[in-house]
Amino acid sequence: MTTTSLNSNLRKQVLYFLCLFLLCSVLFFKTTVAQVTNGFPNPSSCNSHDMELVSATLSGEENNCSNCTPGSPITRTLSLSINNKSGSTRTAFAFWGNLEIYDGNTGTLKSTTPIKGCDGPVIRNSTNTINFQNITYSCGDVVKITNLFIAWTDGSPGSTCDKIISANIAPKCGVLPSIIVNAGVNAELIVTNVECFGKNNGAIDLTPIGGTAPYTYSWTASNGGVVPALQSSNQDLSGLVAGTYTVTIRDNNNCTSTKTRSITGPGSALAVGTCTSTNISCTGGDGTASAGSVSNAVGVIQYSWKNTANTIIGTTANLNNLSAGTYTLTVTDNCSVKTCDITLTGSTPVGTPVATITQQPNCNQVTGTASISSPVTGITYTLTQASIVKYTATNGVFNLVAPGTYLVIATNATCSAAGNSITINTLPQKPITNAGNDFTKTCTANTQGKQIGEANDPAFIYAWTSTDGLSDAAISNPIANPISTTTYTLTKTNIQTGCSNTDEVIVTVDNNLVTANAGNDFTKTCTTNDAGKQIGEENDPAFSYAWTTTTGLSDAAISNPIANPVSTTTYTLTKTNIQTGCSNTDDITVTVSNSAVIANAGNDFTKTCTTNAQGKQIGEANDPAFNYSWSAANGLTDAVASNPIANPVSTTTYTLTKTNIQTGCSNTDDITVTVSNSAVI
Repeated sequence: MTTTSLNSNLRKQVLYFLCLFLLCSVLFFKTTVAQVTNGFPNPSSCNSHDMELVSATLSGEENNCSNCTPGSPITRTLSLSINNKSGSTRTAFAFWGNLEIYDGNTGTLKSTTPIKGCDGPVIRNSTNTINFQNITYSCGDVVKITNLFIAWTDGSPGSTCDKIISANIAPKCGVLPSIIVNAGVNAELIVTNVECFGKNNGAIDLTPIGGTAPYTYSWTASNGGVVPALQSSNQDLSGLVAGTYTVTIRDNNNCTSTKTRSITGPGSALAVGTCTSTNISCTGGDGTASAGSVSNAVGVIQYSWKNTANTIIGTTANLNNLSAGTYTLTVTDNCSVKTCDITLTGSTPVGTPVATITQQPNCNQVTGTASISSPVTGITYTLTQASIVKYTATNGVFNLVAPGTYLVIATNATCSAAGNSITINTLPQKPITNAGNDFTKTCTANTQGKQIGEANDPAFIYAWTSTDGLSDAAISNPIANPISTTTYTLTKTNIQTGCSNTDEVIVTVDNNLVTANAGNDFTKTCTTNDAGKQIGEENDPAFSYAWTTTTGLSDAAISNPIANPVSTTTYTLTKTNIQTGCSNTDDITVTVSNSAVIANAGNDFTKTCTTNAQGKQIGEANDPAFNYSWSAANGLTDAVASNPIANPVSTTTYTLTKTNIQTGCSNTDDITVTVSNSAVI
């Protein structure tokens, strides 16, 4: 062998031992620090799919049979098989879930406890089996882990369990609804009991778990149970009768597990005792029917009573208030139907009579009349007092009945019935009628009228005459609001007796119209009514006076004050009748037209031999609403124009007077024309 070959082999051996050392280091220094639990991400964000939880077992149960006594406690180590589908070894794998233990005999849930764990590494491209904590359960129990959340790290040596934080591990995570822990050959059984007596619709649905498939089954039955033909080696049983069924499950390693379940069902068919009844008395409609006692019912018991017309008349065990006839009861449960018939007999009852008074004594008749409601042929109707018959009806009518209280009796050959009592009134008296007290309507008292009459009594009808101004002429107490003095007559009539009486009330109306005169409108100018003017009307001591507005008035509480406003003003006079309170108003408008006049004579100027030698126009532009006059007038082209030419021969001051043609108001302004044109010598 050459030196080169030796060196090559040496390098391979060194590399081999180095890799072996690194792998052993990873395996030896597995993290034991628990993962951090602080919530879980949305499952949709767990999309890495690098890891898959393949199976869960309890140590020693993969290929060996449990030699434990059913029901005895066992403690074994939980091992999870994880398929690392990625090309890199992952440092740690963690899981969270609920450990559920189901009783091996009954299948009921015994306990639920939270469970979690973390360990590693998980070798790449392989299925790894990792041991976690110990689990204690009873021999034969079914063990599951539900609501699983799994997570894993990357391949970095520092990515240990304490670096797995559940809330933000995504996408290296996943969820799994549940996984059954292989604790040896076992089974879950779902029992369907027999519903009805004598039926064979029971069933057992068996699901094998644990051990090693395939499985074989051997069923036996006891306590009345029967394994149907050709089903003794089936996985599931159907068509079962009530009894006890035992199955031995054998897996591929020849390990066995025996389970027993009971199918229950009714012990007897539906039974109904003898139906009973009571016949009808003279009262009528008081028969009863009752179902016998019900036993061995399955589910809901239903009752249905029918009459001879096959109409359902009741759905309870007992019926009351029955008439004569035959009735059939049908009793049903979820499985069976039973019937019985009852026939009720009895006397022909008499219906309870009802009498109404059709006529009471009135002012014109001293006796009353009563009638039977819906009289029946063959029934005798009487009115009695102290069990003594006083009147017998003819065709259901009692005529000429004297005042008093009577009991109505109806009889046939065998039965009788008492009805209501009626009272025929004594001869009525005329009613007391009250139309109310007279009153006066003015502009301030009873302005909207007033209620008259009396409180309503429904035993009477009411009618008023006259009807002018009444809110309702057919009630006992209308509002009376006439426009002139009116006498109202109330007629009050007793509805039952027809007796009536009258009374009167007088409503005096004192609300004559008031005429107010504020005077004629006028205008105040600088020349006309410049000190104001008297307004209003001549004073009448039967009235009071009030003015609004009051600005510029000499007295706001008299009938004819002086009105001298400084601006256009409308005055309102309110004139009130002191006795009736009636009032009226009138307006007057005083137009003030005395606005100040602005006069402009123009600007002073100087006339020299070279400047304004011919004079110059003075004053302002003409306004046809004004008159103009100048003083002095010498040197002016027109002394009544608004803007004449001023050409005096010597210095002169001109005064312009400007007067408003409509109001007479005027104002003045001056202008001085300086003449500086002395001859030069």
